[in-house]
Amino acid sequence: MRRWIGGLLIAAGALLPAPGAGAADLTADQVRATLTAAVGHAADFSGKNLAELDLSGLDFSHANLAKADLFGAKLVGAKFVGARLAGARLDLAWIMRADFTDADLSEVSLFGPVVSFTMAPAPPSEAPRFPGANFSGARIIARLAGVDLRGARFVNAGSASISRTSPWARCATTSPAPILPAPISPMRTSIARSLLSPG
Repeated sequence: MRRWIGGLLIAAGALLPAPGAGAADLTADQVRATLTAAVGHAADFSGKNLAELDLSGLDFSHANLAKADLFGAKLVGAKFVGARLAGARLDLAWIMRADFTDADLSEVSLFGPVVSFTMAPAPPSEAPRFPGANFSGARIIARLAGVDLRGARFVNAGSASISRTSPWARCATTSPAPILPAPISPMRTSIARSLLSPG
C-alpha cells in the first residue's frame, strides 16, 4: 500500500508546472510557420515550451521535439511519424487520433494523456497510434485500451502494469520487469507483439 501511495504522490508531483514555467516559447501560428518553412530538413522544436498550445492536425513527421514541453497541448490528429520526442513532456496532452508511428519517445513523460473524448476506452476512430514507437526509459501513466502499440519498445521503461480492473497502464522506474495480467485483450490493446523487456 505504501508503495502505491508513494507512486501516486510522485505522479501527482510530476503533473505540477515546473519551477519558472511560463507561457509557451512560440504561438501555434509560429509553430505552423516553422513546419511550413522546414522544406528539405526537419523542423527543430527541441527544448521548446509548447505547453497548452492547440497544435491539432499539424504534421510534425521527422521533426525534432527532444525535451520539448507539450504539457496539456492539444495534439488531436497531429502526425509525429518518425519524430524525435526523446525526453519530451506530454503530460495531460490531448492525443486523440495522433500518429506516433516509429517515433522516438525514449525517456518521455506521458502522465494522464487525453486519449478519448469520453471516459470510455478510446474507440478505434479516436485512439492514438504508436506502432514501432520507442518508449525506452519512458515514464507512463496512461489509459491504453484500444491503442495500437504493435512493435513498440519499452526497454528500461521501468515496470509496466495494466490493472485487472481497468484499462490503465502504469509505468514506474521502481521495478525492472513489466506485468501484463491475463484479462487484458491483445486484440484491443495491440500490445501482444510489443517488446516489453527490462533491457
